[in-house]
Amino acid sequence: MCNMALADLLELSSSKMNKIGISEERIRAQLPVIRQYVAF
Repeated sequence: MCNMALADLLELSSSKMNKIGISEERIRAQLPVIRQYVAF
């Protein structure tokens, strides 16, 4: 098991985050996949 401090984990996760805008078109394009996940 890896022993990382919480601060290290938070820094790692924040440094790799990309901000991606969510538009209605992008959501509509993914509706079939979203329906499969919800149905599961």
